[in-house]
Amino acid sequence: MNALLFLIAALAADQTVTIPAPLSIGEKLTITVQSDVPPEKPPTTPTSKAQIGVNLESAWESSRADYFADLYKLAQPTSGFGRTADGWPSGDFGFRVISNVDAGNAGVTVVHYPKDTGDYTFTAKGRGTVGASGAQVVSQVYDAATNTTAAIIRRADSKLNMDVGMSGITGPVRDIRIMRPGYAGRNVTFTDEFKLALAPFSVIRFMDWGVTNIDGSKWPQYPAVLGANGMLDWAERAPIGAPNWTHLFGPPIEVMVQLCNETNKTMWYNVSHLASPEFRTQLAAYLAANLKTPLIIEYSNEPWNYAPGFDQYGQIKAAALAHVAAGKLPKLDNPPGDPHYITQRYVLMQLIDLSTTFRAAGVKNCRFVFGSQIGQTSLYSDTLNWAARTYPNPVNTYIDMLAGAPYYGGNGTTTAAIVDAVQAGLNDKTNWKFKNDSELYMNKEPLMYSVAQAYGLEYVCYEGGLDISSDTNRQQTIGVNYDPRMKDITLAHTVNAFANGASIWMQFTMTGAYGKHHWGLTDDVKVLTNPRYMGVLEAANTDPRRYEVGIIGSGYWGVAPTTALLGPGTGLTGVYKWTEGQTAKTLTRVDKVPQFAYINYQSANPVPRKDVNDNSHKG
Repeated sequence: MNALLFLIAALAADQTVTIPAPLSIGEKLTITVQSDVPPEKPPTTPTSKAQIGVNLESAWESSRADYFADLYKLAQPTSGFGRTADGWPSGDFGFRVISNVDAGNAGVTVVHYPKDTGDYTFTAKGRGTVGASGAQVVSQVYDAATNTTAAIIRRADSKLNMDVGMSGITGPVRDIRIMRPGYAGRNVTFTDEFKLALAPFSVIRFMDWGVTNIDGSKWPQYPAVLGANGMLDWAERAPIGAPNWTHLFGPPIEVMVQLCNETNKTMWYNVSHLASPEFRTQLAAYLAANLKTPLIIEYSNEPWNYAPGFDQYGQIKAAALAHVAAGKLPKLDNPPGDPHYITQRYVLMQLIDLSTTFRAAGVKNCRFVFGSQIGQTSLYSDTLNWAARTYPNPVNTYIDMLAGAPYYGGNGTTTAAIVDAVQAGLNDKTNWKFKNDSELYMNKEPLMYSVAQAYGLEYVCYEGGLDISSDTNRQQTIGVNYDPRMKDITLAHTVNAFANGASIWMQFTMTGAYGKHHWGLTDDVKVLTNPRYMGVLEAANTDPRRYEVGIIGSGYWGVAPTTALLGPGTGLTGVYKWTEGQTAKTLTRVDKVPQFAYINYQSANPVPRKDVNDNSHKG
C-alpha cells in the first residue's frame, strides 16, 4: 500500500485519481494514472553497488591533502607587489606556501603536524635573491643563458609556516615553480600521495574547491571578478594558464576534470548560484567534450543554510522572491509558502533548468541531485511536492537524487568521554530507540530515504561525518581523532547510511587540519593509518551493505538479533551470528522497508505506520 501512497504524493497537478474509503492493512488498492506528456528520460535506476566518495577540503596553502606537486599553485601573497599583465610578479615578492600554524591550537599537545620536511626545489625565469622563512635556502644559482634562478629550500620543522620570495629582482619573474620533495623534474600536476589517498573512493565532490559557499567578508572582492552583469561568465572563471590557482572561484574546472579522468572518479560539481546562463551552457559543452567519467550536478550548496559563511542563501532567497514578485513562471508561490520554502522551490527550479541545459548539450552519464536539510523533512517534501504539481512530468524525469548530510557527534570533558558519547549516540540511532512519536524523528535518514522513494529518486549523502566542533576544549576534541575506537565508530556511521537506504556516501572531508573543526578523515594525506580514515577505508574496500550493524564495542558485527539492525528501508538480507555459551547460532532475516499510513498533502511528509514499525526491527 505504501507504494501507492507514494505514487499519489508524486502525481502532477493535471493528473487525477479516485481514492475509495480508507482500506484496512493488507487490502489492495488499484489506480490508473494517465498523462498526455511523455517522459523526458527513463526513470533513474538506483546504483547496484554502494558508492563511497569524499569531499575535498578547500584548495588553499593550508590544505593537508598535498594536492599539487608545485606549491606555487596555491601560494598566497604575503605582501603587496606589482604584477605583469599575465599575473606574474613584476617586483620583489613574497608568498606563503605552507600554513600549518593554528593560533587556536596554542598549548594543545596532541596536535599532529604534517610530514612536510625535506628539500623543496625553486625555479623561476628571472633574476633575484631567493629568501624563505620556516625553511632555509641552502643553495641558489643563476643561469644567465636561460635567465633562470634555481634554489634548494630545506624545511626541517613542520610546526612552522613556510614563506618563499625574491628580492632585488631586475625585472618580471615568470614560470615560478616550488616543487615538493621528490618532485623536482617531474611533469605532474597532482601528487602521488593525494592520488593514493583518493584511490579507495569512487566519487569526488568539488564543493569547496569551487568555492561554492559565499563568505560575506569576501563579498567586496566579487564585483571585480563578476563584471557588469553581476554574474559569473565562462571567461571569468579561473583560467588554466594563470600563474597560480587561488582564484575567487577556486582552481580551474579543467583541473577538476583532469583529476577525475586521471583517477577514474565520478565528478560531483556544484554549479554556483552566480553562474550565468552562458556559463552553464559553456560548462555543459566543456564537460560533454572532455570528462570521461560519470558526472553529478548540484545547484549551489546548502541553499537552506543561513549560518555565517553561507551568504549564498540570502542571495538565492532574494532572487526567489524577485521571481515571485515579477510573476514569472513557474509559479513558486503555488501553493503559497513562506519565503524559506519558496527559496527551496527556486533551488529545485534552477536544478531542473540545469538538467535541461546539460541534456541539450549531450552530456552523457550525468545525474542531478537536489540537496536539502536532512533534519527538515517537511522542507524537502514540500519542494518535491511543488515540483510534482508544477511540471508536466514526474520529478524523476528531471532529477535523479535527493541528498542530505547526516553528521554525528558527542560531548564530554575528556577525550575518552567524548568518544563514549559519540559511540552511545550512534548506538542509540543504530538500535532505533524511538520510544514515542517525537523520538521517532531522531533518525532522519529513513525519512529522507522514504521521501526519495516516493518520487522515484535515489537517496544519497552529499556530506556527513564527525562534528564535534569546539573552540573551548581543543585538547580533548582533537584527541578524539586519534582514539583507536574511532575506526569502528566511523565504519559504523558509514554503514548506517547505507542501512538507511543511501546509495552514495560522501565523507566530509578526506583531509583537514584538526582545531575548532574535525572534518578530515586524516590530518595528513601521507598518514593513512588515522583511525577515521581506516574506518571508511574498510567500508570502501568492500560493499558496506554486507555488514550487519550491531552494538559498537561488541567485538564483532554479527550480534544477537535482539540488539542487531541491518537498517530500515533497504530490504537487504542480514545474516546474524552470535554465541550462547559455547554454541554458535545464526539467523537470516530480511529487513522490512518502512511502510507509511498516509501522506500529509500540505507537506508530503510521510508518517510511519506504528503497527508495522514498532520494534519490528528487533529480530
